[in-house]
Amino acid sequence: DVAGAVVAAAGRVLEEESAAVHRLGAAEKALVQATEGAAWEALVAKPSAAAVAVGTMSAVVERLPTLGTLQPGRWMIETGDDRDASLYRSVVRSVYAALVSRSGGLAVADGVLIGRLLHTSVGVEWAEFLAATWSDAAQPSSVRARSLLTFAALSQHGSGADEDYQVLLPALLVALAHEDSGVRAAAVGCVQTLAAQSARLASAKGKTARNEQRIHRYDALYGAQASRLQYLPLPTVSRLVAALAQRSDELLGDSWAVRTVLARILARGGSDANVRLNTAQRHAVGAFFVSYAAAADGLAPGMQTALLDVLSAVKPAGALEQLFPLVTAHVQQLQHGVSNTEDRVLRALFAACYAPHAAEEIRSHEGGACWLALLAYAAGGDTQAAAYAQQLAFERLAAADFVQALGHDASVDLTSCLLRVADAGNAYSLAGSRTTLRDLFAALPLDAETASDEITAIAERLGAASTGEPPAGKRARKPQVDAAASAESPLAEVSTLLELVGCSSVLATSASLLPGLFALLYALVAETPRDTRVPVEYVKQLVLGLLLRVVEHASQNDIVLSEAV
Repeated sequence: DVAGAVVAAAGRVLEEESAAVHRLGAAEKALVQATEGAAWEALVAKPSAAAVAVGTMSAVVERLPTLGTLQPGRWMIETGDDRDASLYRSVVRSVYAALVSRSGGLAVADGVLIGRLLHTSVGVEWAEFLAATWSDAAQPSSVRARSLLTFAALSQHGSGADEDYQVLLPALLVALAHEDSGVRAAAVGCVQTLAAQSARLASAKGKTARNEQRIHRYDALYGAQASRLQYLPLPTVSRLVAALAQRSDELLGDSWAVRTVLARILARGGSDANVRLNTAQRHAVGAFFVSYAAAADGLAPGMQTALLDVLSAVKPAGALEQLFPLVTAHVQQLQHGVSNTEDRVLRALFAACYAPHAAEEIRSHEGGACWLALLAYAAGGDTQAAAYAQQLAFERLAAADFVQALGHDASVDLTSCLLRVADAGNAYSLAGSRTTLRDLFAALPLDAETASDEITAIAERLGAASTGEPPAGKRARKPQVDAAASAESPLAEVSTLLELVGCSSVLATSASLLPGLFALLYALVAETPRDTRVPVEYVKQLVLGLLLRVVEHASQNDIVLSEAV
């Protein structure tokens, strides 16, 4: 029957774990005895015997605490354990998974066993154990949902009923974004439980509510990362979870709903008056969630990525300040070949930092360090790691409205960067990216006057290369990228710029291009520079072609061109 099959499957899990625990040394005897004695033999012989199965599992649960001791604060942050402790945690997780995966007539007995397992093998860390389980992408949906339901039940009883569980809200966001409707339903149940609980605590009179907010294991749940986290006053927590609970139906609908719901809650006037957060509370909540995303290295697999994905629609103020150091650190590790960062995490960090809504911060953050770093990533390099960072940078530059949000000055910087990339031999496409340099250039809010200035500056460099004198042009800009690389081949650079200008119908027909085009044509005719990669005749054809388009456009639209030009 179904119950027998489930029991047999649980038995196989425990059998595999008993072999793993054998490496623990003397302590493994307890579990081996529990799984190799008469009760185990009876279970194997009669897998449908529920009483024998419960007895065996009960013996295993009782024996587990004798296998060793664990350092606290390791369920959410899986670092710092030695090999034996890590193995023991794996055994506890497997036994727990075997218990919560059962069905049929064993449900009541398993509920007792789950409580006993949490009490004897997990202890005061029961909440973080459950949160780590429901946040673990490797766990089946049934196990994750049962963990959420167990948390909802335990948080309402005993000493935990008077505690503030805000430290688990980020993990609940991960569950609310799960694709399985059963997991989302269990998470919504947790939100509703916490909403009722926090409302009761916030409205309570006396010292406990006003002066002694009891945040559940705030200094230990995330181990050493606790010092990097931010915390919320109880009234703010109460309003936040109440606003989430008020939208339970939406959260149940699909896995994307939590992003839009949270974005509305943190927007001005985005909630009903009775649960609306004021400006200070909205900023505090945004910073709260971002601090967890920034400190989430080493958390349950996939938690950091899921948090970043959820926060992508929230637009919290100050996110860049907390997340940008992670981007630079991960890229540096990548370039030194020591990075263990998942691909999705690094992509999510790039997306969170380089988002259109953060344009103002990007330009001003630490003197523009965030923007300069993006230009450096886009410029690329010779290594595979640099090429990967370049691909991520181009993905962000091609994101909808990102470049437009940065404004004119950034477009000038980016133009110089694109020319440098093109000069390195990537004039049309970039390996690993669907975006071409021409696509990006077409999206730049670049005016014809600036393009003309760029062309003029290159023309002056062409003249200086022939005379040996430094250029004296009116624009000696480009501090953001290494101009030396492109200065070695001005013809290659200007040919790319002219090609890109020709792709824009607005730029290519503007009379403002004329000063730069005539300056370049004069330099080409007067000095006849040489470049083995780009024939000078080809550059002359590009110049003459653009001049013709400008004149024809002016003639067709009755535009009077300046005689001075």
